[in-house]
Amino acid sequence: MKTLSPLLVAILLLLNSCSNENKEAVENTRTEIDSVLVERSSSDSAYQQALFEINDMNENLDALLRKRNIMLQLRPEHGETQATFQEKLQVIANELDVQTNLIRRSSKKVDSLEKVIKNIQRKYNSLLNSFDSLLAANEDLRDENDNLRMQLAAANTLIQQQQDTIASLREQLVEKNKIINTAFYIVGTKKELEQKKIIETKGGILGIRSVTVLTGNLERIGFQEIDITALKEISIDAEDIDDITLLSTHPQGSFSLEKGEEKKCLLRILDELEFWKSSKFLVVEID
Repeated sequence: MKTLSPLLVAILLLLNSCSNENKEAVENTRTEIDSVLVERSSSDSAYQQALFEINDMNENLDALLRKRNIMLQLRPEHGETQATFQEKLQVIANELDVQTNLIRRSSKKVDSLEKVIKNIQRKYNSLLNSFDSLLAANEDLRDENDNLRMQLAAANTLIQQQQDTIASLREQLVEKNKIINTAFYIVGTKKELEQKKIIETKGGILGIRSVTVLTGNLERIGFQEIDITALKEISIDAEDIDDITLLSTHPQGSFSLEKGEEKKCLLRILDELEFWKSSKFLVVEID
């Protein structure tokens, strides 16, 4: 409100000096001015709140990325049981779920606040159009018109700058969300996976009672990069689902294995958040 006080005084002086022939246009413009001035404070408040929510989302996204990297690099400690290691992974996965929900809630708030700011901007544009029509019929007020248009344009520019700031921050959020929603998968025989150093065989004598495990450092080379929100199923070259083994950790109930057509099977992802929360690397071994 304070930033528009000089503008209000100038506009009212202009309206009082207009001819009687433009009385109706004056009244209409006066009504628009009142509406815009009342809602200006709402626009500033919405902008500040939107920046707060976006900063909050950025912090949550950064924390989410840090925890995701911790999960990807986490390996069982010496002497640690598989059950204890899985519990450790579950704790981190639960924290990721909480922060993901916070990000989604903040994103909805930003969308709503952005609509408020856009609505105020439309009213500013409407007010500019009203002045164009009013001053076209009063050539003697052209100097006042130029001054008022400059002030209105400055106010409109400020709102546009706010819109640009939000748009820039939203682009950053989109990029971070892309990282969070990126996962990798690979399908191959045991020999193929060993050759690519994705799995290794430990223990046993001459292969007897040996155990196949994922290598300590999974590289992205050889993996197919995907968007977890878009990928719903994976076609696997296997005649029967018994020929398929998921070597990476993915909770039961979050996926299903089904027999397909032409000697193929399908891995259907039923719940992508649950399926990918323990590992963003899917390793499928086929016999």
